[in-house]
Amino acid sequence: MAYSLTRYTTPYYYDPVIVSTYTDEYYRMKDALRANQQAVENMIDSVREERNRTVATANLKCSVLQSRVNSDASRINNLESDLTTWKNRFSNMHTRFDNLRLTLDRKDYTMDRMKEELDRCNATVTEVVSKSKRAQDEYHRLASDLKWKTVHWANDVRAATRDAAIDSMRHLTRFRPLTTYSSQYDLYDPHVKVLTHYY
Repeated sequence: MAYSLTRYTTPYYYDPVIVSTYTDEYYRMKDALRANQQAVENMIDSVREERNRTVATANLKCSVLQSRVNSDASRINNLESDLTTWKNRFSNMHTRFDNLRLTLDRKDYTMDRMKEELDRCNATVTEVVSKSKRAQDEYHRLASDLKWKTVHWANDVRAATRDAAIDSMRHLTRFRPLTTYSSQYDLYDPHVKVLTHYY
């Protein structure tokens, strides 16, 4: 903005030196104002660029953090899925373990019963073997007694028969002198020879 040097009809006195001084001061102030405005604009641009850099950096960090959060969320979901799977497996394993334990308990009970039955069978077999041995011993004893009784009875029969024969012959040949001895077979056992003598 320039001042006109045209003379105005004013009651004041016009002094060119003063006006020139004011004009120079005005231009200096104008230049200073422009410099200040330029400095302010430069500051504004610097602040804007710094803000843009800060916002871009913040957005980049937020993007990185968001990607990390997404990755962590995915990992958490995978871990939760794996945890659920392992829980199910452990639950199934506990169920199978309980079933196996019940089966083992039943088998142990069955084995105990079978062992008791086997013990009773062994006791019965031992008792039967013992009784059989005693019966066999008794049988052998009775058979031996019977054999000896049979032999004694046969000897008694032979003796009685021989005595009866001797007595009968003695009666028949009462007055006959003793001539000889003869050997003849027993009437009840043809393999046994008896000696008879005649009077």
